[in-house]
Amino acid sequence: HFGARVASVRLVYWSVLARFVSLCLCVMAVARRVLVGLVISSALLASLLLARTFSMDRATTAEGSARRLVPQLAFEGPQQLPEPSFGLVMAIIRGLLSFYLALCILIFGSGLPQALSAFQALTAAGIWSWWSQVANIAYVADIPVSIEDLVMIIFSGSGTAYVMMIQPLVDLLAKGMLFAYQFVDKLLGVLAVGLTDWSGCKGTYLPALSIRNQVYDTWTDCTNEDQYYTSIFVIKIVEWSFIIAGALAAFCLKKSLAALSAAMLGADLLAVSLVQVIEDSMVVAASSREEVDKVRTALLTVRLILAYTLFVLGFLIQLTMQKWVENGCKMEERDTVNAWVRCLTYLRYPAAPFIKFDQMLAKWVNASLSGVVKGAVEETPESAKPQEVNGDTDPARGEHEGADARQEVNETSV
Repeated sequence: HFGARVASVRLVYWSVLARFVSLCLCVMAVARRVLVGLVISSALLASLLLARTFSMDRATTAEGSARRLVPQLAFEGPQQLPEPSFGLVMAIIRGLLSFYLALCILIFGSGLPQALSAFQALTAAGIWSWWSQVANIAYVADIPVSIEDLVMIIFSGSGTAYVMMIQPLVDLLAKGMLFAYQFVDKLLGVLAVGLTDWSGCKGTYLPALSIRNQVYDTWTDCTNEDQYYTSIFVIKIVEWSFIIAGALAAFCLKKSLAALSAAMLGADLLAVSLVQVIEDSMVVAASSREEVDKVRTALLTVRLILAYTLFVLGFLIQLTMQKWVENGCKMEERDTVNAWVRCLTYLRYPAAPFIKFDQMLAKWVNASLSGVVKGAVEETPESAKPQEVNGDTDPARGEHEGADARQEVNETSV
């Protein structure tokens, strides 16, 4: 018995050691891809800094204030603010829509791949950034541009979603890049607060997002020119590095990437919309963005904690319920779900439109693929199609029959 116990302890020891070694190898592989992403993005940063060094044109004035669009001063003021109540209404609508989508994606996302790919493609195309731009419209001239941008986002997002649905490699890369971008986006918000102070900026002007959708466009009254330019590239280098690393690491996280990306998307939707509602409510109550700027760091911290907490919970929930969702969310099979999350199966009723949307997309994709295959078969030339061989047209069979006939004639003659 003592020898058996020693053998079992050794077996457990070697199994734990093997798992630890495999985990270390996986971490090393991910670290290598992250390092490659850092090298590539660093090379891009060096080239951009070199181009700026040899460039003669300056995008700022001598004082270092960021370049702005010049308004019509006869009837439009500089840095005109949007209507606070309009921004609050847009934030509330986005909050309600994001809450429903986040509920569906956090729980059912990885088991409904078509709907998940559609919303991920629209997110990558910039649908939520467009929403923020519309909420911060301060000039009438921004309205036609926002309509054109919406059409382009829907067009590009729909095309990307279709490619993701029919091409697994594109779907894998897009999910990895979007997951990495949304994962680091909260950290970039906190980093931007420190870089704003380092650049000598006195405040922010959120309507400037409607120009290029870049956070550094919102910084106002910046006095440190070199620090301002350096801050721009610091933000972009961190963002690009994580995006490239996400694309490279997607191949290692292939099995769990759908759950990871869905959890991050749902957490980001809910956290961003909730913090935006709080911020716009404070603007309406205080009638001044300067007072909101004082608590911006606290709001960003709340957003960061909320997003990562929801991300972890959503990931664990999806891993537990994924098989049940893939089998059709049947209530008679809810006993197969873990008891801790079994109560969440009742959410299939409010999520019915989302599930129906996934089934509709799957039907459309299958119909389009079958149409392509049918068209390819019809366009195939007759000479390239395999021909049937029968006894009437088989030359080999004819030769054998002729030989048999000649042999019978010879035997009769003899």
